[in-house]
Amino acid sequence: MSNRIMLKGRHLFLQSLMVGLTNPKMLAFLIALFPLFLNPGKSIAGQLATMTGTFMALSFLALSCFALVASQFTKLIRQPAILGRINRVIALIFFTFGASLILAGLNQFQNSLFQ
Repeated sequence: MSNRIMLKGRHLFLQSLMVGLTNPKMLAFLIALFPLFLNPGKSIAGQLATMTGTFMALSFLALSCFALVASQFTKLIRQPAILGRINRVIALIFFTFGASLILAGLNQFQNSLFQ
């Protein structure tokens, strides 16, 4: 690997690490969730450390699996035929969502007229 690619990868890693460490949503989530599972008769710090370590390890494992799967799919979706099929499926999904919103709105409008 070239030195430039390694530096870019290191920079991206450090940048994402800082974003993760300074994410207030994660801190709020942990502060809201973890106290529900604490045993007041035992060491709070030890329990928090165990829960945090477990949560972080499982998060790392899940995100690593996502990255591995994504790197494998990258090779697949670069093929024009596959990319075209993916685009058609996504367009169909959006069309279906849009049509269902229109139908729900018309149904609600129709119900308000007859009440």
